[in-house]
Amino acid sequence: MFQCKDLLTLPSMAKARIIAGKSGLSNRIRWVYKPENMNFAKWVKGQELLIISTPVIQSKDFDLQAVIKKAKKLDMAGALLLVGDKYIASIDSTIISYANLNDFPIFVISGEIPLVDIFEEIGHAIAYNKDSDVLSYDILSGIIFGKDINIEAFSIKFEEAGYDINGNNRMFMINIHSDNKIENFDYDFIMNKLRDSFAQNNGSLILSRYANNIVGCFNCLENADDTHGLINQSYEALSGYVQGRYTDIKLVMGIGREYNGISHLQKSFTEASRCVILSEKIQLNGSVFWYEEMGIYNLFSEFGDKKLIQDFVDSTLGIIIDYDKENNTNLLQTLKAYLWNNNSLLHASEQLFTHRNTVKYRIQRITELTGRNFDDAMTRLEFMNALICLEVR
Repeated sequence: MFQCKDLLTLPSMAKARIIAGKSGLSNRIRWVYKPENMNFAKWVKGQELLIISTPVIQSKDFDLQAVIKKAKKLDMAGALLLVGDKYIASIDSTIISYANLNDFPIFVISGEIPLVDIFEEIGHAIAYNKDSDVLSYDILSGIIFGKDINIEAFSIKFEEAGYDINGNNRMFMINIHSDNKIENFDYDFIMNKLRDSFAQNNGSLILSRYANNIVGCFNCLENADDTHGLINQSYEALSGYVQGRYTDIKLVMGIGREYNGISHLQKSFTEASRCVILSEKIQLNGSVFWYEEMGIYNLFSEFGDKKLIQDFVDSTLGIIIDYDKENNTNLLQTLKAYLWNNNSLLHASEQLFTHRNTVKYRIQRITELTGRNFDDAMTRLEFMNALICLEVR
């Protein structure tokens, strides 16, 4: 259920303020209505957010106090006033008093804010609450999908949820995926198991979900090893449960860096989701990925000039990639196994399930094609970087 108190969590409402009727913040918003003149009663069904903008403000019989009283009588949820020199220049104290006495929230925002953004975001927020397959419009959805966030509004929502946002926090994402279509998966049960795991270890947690992802925010423990232990233990409990019931479903968990307070939670979420994406791209072994441990993979994934990366890959690996395509060989895979196993023919052959002499022959062929010596440390570094770029581009 989308309520008046949720308005300030909308990105377009980041600079809005509530000036009256705070005791009515739990009023439900069913839809939005923007009147063209003072005669709007027949168009109102109840629980709409009244947006008072240019058309009604410029009408000859405009009376703000009368509009607010009519809205309350029509059981509207609250009012959003566009303020400024070209809009509502001042608000009489009698209007403030009326709204306070009648639990009717009044919000104000600059008239320069595009109304289309507000309409779109409120519409999405209401729709999210009706569709169980997308993230409900709760605290974390505003953090994840918002551009600008109202710190004060989100602080109130965290407090109402019983979560202490003070101190250092991290965001995480758990991606639930399968080669087959996921049906009848009990996300609520999984989220409850997560809550139980954190509660047993005195951890503070807040959760939400969208699509096949579970998103969470948690307080970091004083000791970093304790934080890692809590996450690893929680993941193992979930993974064990899922593998015991769904043989084809896997869980991948990404953890963003820790930040103080609310303002950087979105960044932590972005880092967590990047860990999940990178783990899939480069097929890393393991299932819990901490952003700060992803090292050079993150550096290349965040590099802005994609053409420069592509040129580097082409100039370094292009001749090998072309040879594989033309001759149906797998020299590139062999080179990666060889370099990642510290130039060990034996370990590379074991990883590739290929005879040692075959690996040796392929490396010799790569040397001939590239004219490079892989016993040279700088050459190894260059080609390893190129392989990483190829995977994360």
